[in-house]
Amino acid sequence: MSAAQYSGFGPSRRGLRIRGLAVVVAAALVVTVAWWASQPDRSGEVQFAVTASNLGDGVSTDTAVRLRGMSIGSVIEVEPQGPQQQIVTLGVDEEHVDELSTAMHTRFVSSNIFGSTALELIPMPGGEPIRAGSTLALGDVGDYTVTTVLRDSGRLLLDVVTPQLSDSIDSAAELTQQMAPLLASSLLVMRNIARTQNEPLSELLPKFADVSEGVAAFTPSALNTLSAIASVEELEDDFRTQQASETITEVSHLVLALSGEIVGALGPTSSAVDMLLDILIPLNQSLGGVTPDQVDRLVDGADGALQHQGDRVVLGVDVLVDTFPAFRVPLETTGGTR
Repeated sequence: MSAAQYSGFGPSRRGLRIRGLAVVVAAALVVTVAWWASQPDRSGEVQFAVTASNLGDGVSTDTAVRLRGMSIGSVIEVEPQGPQQQIVTLGVDEEHVDELSTAMHTRFVSSNIFGSTALELIPMPGGEPIRAGSTLALGDVGDYTVTTVLRDSGRLLLDVVTPQLSDSIDSAAELTQQMAPLLASSLLVMRNIARTQNEPLSELLPKFADVSEGVAAFTPSALNTLSAIASVEELEDDFRTQQASETITEVSHLVLALSGEIVGALGPTSSAVDMLLDILIPLNQSLGGVTPDQVDRLVDGADGALQHQGDRVVLGVDVLVDTFPAFRVPLETTGGTR
């Protein structure tokens, strides 16, 4: 370097300017090279633009462009054009351009579960082929992203969920909680019936039909009764309603106490009832096989056994006691047979 760039104490002012300029140029070159290296390789892509009146959340440069769920390119640039109007430049692989036309539909969808937006192209029949540099007017593009769905759902809930609905849900939850024991008992009964039921389904269905018909006939009357009860004006008086509730409670306690007293008083008759059951049960089983012919024979035999002796009617009965040892043995010793 020339001596003019240096003084006795170091570089001159001109030398410092030259060095600073060299550093700035080197930094600019490094930044330019880094920016150029960071740009995606768009060789083999066809670029065209679309105009849309609305964009999905998060649509910007490098937003994925998809066809049938596969990524075929990306958004190159988004440029506003007037109120609620944007021009979106797309870069699409050349091998997929033949599947697209000016009649295609588009929509914004979520590319993953985190809600990242992608522009999906939907091929449609007809239309002109897409050419590089062309611009398509899309108008209003459907937005089916996760964020849009959540936002619309939130708006809907604000209009639908009212204090009255909240009270109804609380009442339904309380009613369900109160009905839980009844449902559990019903399920237990149904399970026991299923275990012990041996009848085929073809025989059970007519029975269920009869029950359903009975319920159908009973329901209107029950609803009319409930409606009549609900229309009683006295029930709107809390004091009278409380008095009626307390009266019903006391009466139920009295009835239960009286039932207990009756059961306790009938305790000594248990032996007599047992003896009566010992007689009735075998009699019931023996009568199960009696036929009408046997009844006719019994009546005829009873009529023949009734004999008139003067002004009296005498029942003549012959009892065979051969099968009873208590009677047969004494009779045999005395020579009797009947």
